[in-house]
Amino acid sequence: MTKNQELEILDKTIAMLGRDSYIGPWLADVRGEVERDIRSDIAPCPTVAQSRSIFGREVLALNEKAARIIADANAKADKIEDAAREEAGRIRMRVASELARCAATLDGRI
Repeated sequence: MTKNQELEILDKTIAMLGRDSYIGPWLADVRGEVERDIRSDIAPCPTVAQSRSIFGREVLALNEKAARIIADANAKADKIEDAAREEAGRIRMRVASELARCAATLDGRI
């Protein structure tokens, strides 16, 4: 059977099923892709079940990647917050020391 013959059968099937059937609209939607694949000698696309399985694995992988990204971001945020707390503590100590020095200077003048 030739590629053109296969496409003719597909077109007749799409027309016969019509828009009021379960798979007619879907076949009409994917018709261009099917023709492109046939003319390019590419094997047919996966079945709906295979596509769902592939999609499910992709979603799982992306969710795992998202979880790693979030965990890394939280770890970096924790480090930044720790460093900021340490710096704030150092500033607090310098300010307290400077205030104590100023208070001692004022005590000596009073």
